[in-house]
Amino acid sequence: MGNPNTDTSSSENMKNMQVKTQVMASVAAGFLSLSVGSGVALPSSLIPILLKEGDLVDSFHEASWLATIFLFVCIPSSIFGGVCSDKFGRRTTGLLSCLPLLAGWIVLSLSADFNSLLIGRSLLGLGAMMGYPC
Repeated sequence: MGNPNTDTSSSENMKNMQVKTQVMASVAAGFLSLSVGSGVALPSSLIPILLKEGDLVDSFHEASWLATIFLFVCIPSSIFGGVCSDKFGRRTTGLLSCLPLLAGWIVLSLSADFNSLLIGRSLLGLGAMMGYPC
């Protein structure tokens, strides 16, 4: 056998690593749920504000693309998420789906024109439905 102190230290390290992994997966799942809900509901409050200010959006027709692009991207993203979930596992796919979600929220918050708003909403749709099958 080995040194008993080494065995105890090794098992404690393994336990700490498992706890950290589970906490990270739980935070990712919460972030995913929050982002999906926020991403779906965002246009209902965002479009009237954008139309009132008139800087980024000229018409309601143009602003409606902010709601629609999210849904258009969701269709292929859900298929892609299912394939990734089968190949890499649900936890890994759920964690990876947080990357486009985070990028989407950052792009949306820093948007200076309509195209960057669309890119941000597209990233939100990608991340939301990529992780949704998990």
